[in-house]
Formats: sequence, structure tokens, C-alpha cells
Amino acid sequence: IPGDDCPRLLQVNTNAWKTIAAKAWGYELGAPGAMSMFGPKGQVTSRHQAFAENMASERSIEVEVAGTTLTMWELAKAHTDNHWFDCVVNCLVLANMDGCARPGMKQRQRRRRRRVKSGSGRKSLADRYKDKNG
Repeated sequence: IPGDDCPRLLQVNTNAWKTIAAKAWGYELGAPGAMSMFGPKGQVTSRHQAFAENMASERSIEVEVAGTTLTMWELAKAHTDNHWFDCVVNCLVLANMDGCARPGMKQRQRRRRRRVKSGSGRKSLADRYKDKNG
């Protein structure tokens, strides 16, 4: 696809998605939208332990901004790894972008790309990139 090497930017309300992810771990097993770890109940491996620690690496705090209460997330302890937590949150975001919806949430409609008609004097982003970079 032309222009695949162009960087893209996705802006996300990380605090809202972290709240969604944290709540999903607290749902009853088998409930719609619940997240759980695989394997026999009660069996903990070192990988499960490290993953669980990442999932619990941040804590939520309530902050009031301009009369509105917001949930913000911060590391629970300094020098704590939270990479897997961030990965899980980003997977939820990307799944939502691809059309997956949480229970009780309206399914997101995918946006259609507008095609530029030839001869309209307007160029697509890919064509502008080609013109600039050869």
C-alpha cells in the first residue's frame, strides 16, 4: 500500500481505557467482558506472577479538574514495570477500533476512507508523500 512507511498518530484517552481494563479483571469469571488468566485454578507460574504484577503496577486516583472528577492512573511504586499493562490496554483500544465492543457498549462503526476523484485537483496523502519523497 502506498504510504505504508508514513508514521501514523493515534490519540487515546489512556486513563479511561486503563479504567476499563482494570474493571475487566474484577468481573466474575465467564461474565461478558471479563479478563482472566489461563491454566488450572490456583496454579501460579513465574510468568503468571510477573504478568499479574504488571497488571497491578498502577493505581487509580480521583482528581478534580474544573469541577469534573477524573480518574487518573499512576505507578503504584517507583521503578515498577507496567509494560504488559500498557500492552493489554492498547490491545483493548485496537480491538475497539477494529469493531469489537464491550458488553453494553455500542459497536463502533468503521469510518470509510474518502476516495479522491481524479481530476479534482486534490491529491491523496499517499500521492502527496510520493511527490515529496519520490
